[in-house]
Amino acid sequence: MPRGSGRDATVRASGASARDDFKNRQVGFRIDGGRQGNTFTLQGDSYDGSIGQAANNDKTISGSNLLARWNKALDDGSSLQVQGYFDRNRRNHPGTFGETLDTVDIEAQHSFAWRGTHQILWGGGYRSSRDAVTNSAVLAFLPANQRLSLANVFLQDSIALGERVHLTVGAKLEHNNYTGLEFQPNARLAWQLADQSLLWTALSRAVRTPSRVDRELFAPGNPPFTTIAGGPNFQSEKLTAFEVGYRAQPSPRFSYSVTAYRHQYDELRSLESISPTGGLPIVIANMMEGHTYGVEMWGNYRLRDWWRLSVGLNTLQKHLRLKPGSRDTSGVQAAGNDPSHQVSVRSTMNLANRLELDLGLRSIGALPNPAVPGYIALDARLGWQVSKDVEISLAAFNLLDKGHPEFGAAPGRSEIRRSFYAKMLWKF
Repeated sequence: MPRGSGRDATVRASGASARDDFKNRQVGFRIDGGRQGNTFTLQGDSYDGSIGQAANNDKTISGSNLLARWNKALDDGSSLQVQGYFDRNRRNHPGTFGETLDTVDIEAQHSFAWRGTHQILWGGGYRSSRDAVTNSAVLAFLPANQRLSLANVFLQDSIALGERVHLTVGAKLEHNNYTGLEFQPNARLAWQLADQSLLWTALSRAVRTPSRVDRELFAPGNPPFTTIAGGPNFQSEKLTAFEVGYRAQPSPRFSYSVTAYRHQYDELRSLESISPTGGLPIVIANMMEGHTYGVEMWGNYRLRDWWRLSVGLNTLQKHLRLKPGSRDTSGVQAAGNDPSHQVSVRSTMNLANRLELDLGLRSIGALPNPAVPGYIALDARLGWQVSKDVEISLAAFNLLDKGHPEFGAAPGRSEIRRSFYAKMLWKF
């Protein structure tokens, strides 16, 4: 590392979470170096945790990751970024399965101006994952060991159509092991109505490519597979998204944003009976479609120089259906159990003596199927900047009750309980 470069390391420690009998620990670091126009970042984390089971030994999870990123400002005004990432994740669910997943990811992108009105961004990436599963009599991934790759190239052009109007068009070509080449285009138009307001709209296409769960999951773990017989023909789930939004800052202390969206889905995952008369076994297929729509809003208001309030609202309406000819055994609820609305209010205060106090209140609507009642939760964080290089903070979650359910069917579902965390950040 060159002399005079900045260095930043972070050490974090979390206490045991009182979410039933779930416990976790995590430690991480970050190092930043370089000079203006040529910077380098190295960061990583290591973690482990466990969840108790009534009939078997505790479920455990552990892993570590490392990320390196290099940014370079070139002499012609363009910029280059290269990033590499490695992640190892281990999971062990006694009585069900175990897994070790190693992922290596590298990507690069180059940005430059062209002919005065174009800003070009292009690049590509490659990801390789090696998955090793220990199967059981309950379920199996076949083959047990699998190596998957995901490669992509992309191009984006931001075009100045006038002083206040910009058009951004782009596309990504992505290749995966299961469905081959996928094309994902997008377009966005932004109009600067005034110095402090912006109106925009966007149209894009995206896909969720198959995972091992979609293609290679079998139950029980040995033939004949009388419950789940894999998903040999599962294709990518497809999304066409239309969005329109407006954001403004009427005053130096107040800003807000409103976005409306409609998402059209096709080839969604379904669980299809092999038998013409229904029942088990099933295969994983793509016989669901439909759309969702909603509104996302947020606002920030600075009451004092040291006190800021943030408010957010999300709404979601889902209209999904099975395609003609489907023999799905579970219905459209298998596509997700989501609340119709979520509201959040956050207060951030920089107090005297280098103290920070953050409060967050969230209201989450009820889930339809399986039914879970809505709830209101309060979180809090108190931080102390001990010195320029050391920060200590305490955080508490779900302070309004001892515990509440957030997902799952009664009566066996778990409750998310009140929890406390401690964190120390040290820069050197």
